[in-house]
Amino acid sequence: MKKIILFALFITFAFTANAQYSAGATLGLSNGDTDNVSNFALGLDVNYMFESDSEFKYGLAASYLTYFGKNS
Repeated sequence: MKKIILFALFITFAFTANAQYSAGATLGLSNGDTDNVSNFALGLDVNYMFESDSEFKYGLAASYLTYFGKNS
């Protein structure tokens, strides 16, 4: 298990060194009409960019967002 975790960290830092990989988290607070439905939202984002030309890049992006509802 330790080897798998170390390998995953190595791959993550290898991609980050090229500045083509990014990951982040999102926190959303409710306001207005949505205050009746949920308390807050939490999300994760992962992006990877490929360089095809010196002036053009394309990439992949994946995101997951979930809302935490009220129990009433």
